[in-house]
Amino acid sequence: MIDSCLQSFYDGIAVKPINHIDDYADKFVYLKPGVKVDISRVPFVRRIMKAMSYDSPMKLGVCIKGVQLTITTTALICISEIIEEMPCNIIYVMPTGSGAEDVS
Repeated sequence: MIDSCLQSFYDGIAVKPINHIDDYADKFVYLKPGVKVDISRVPFVRRIMKAMSYDSPMKLGVCIKGVQLTITTTALICISEIIEEMPCNIIYVMPTGSGAEDVS
């Protein structure tokens, strides 16, 4: 009885392994039912996701990009991973109010 209680306690306080956001996207993210995210279509996104992972020394990310390059999807995947794995304070800033409404 005590051993199972202690094991449950140890399991509860054990440190989770840090997952990279690109691995999270490969395993858990679906664009719609039955359609998984395919990061291999846009290879530069994997590097952005690795830079946004917890073990990266990067503190601020600024992205200047063209249209239709999955950056919004990348940001939403990063936010989803943070919410699921390690909740903390984040801020996602859009340049215009209408752009923010489109994403929300």
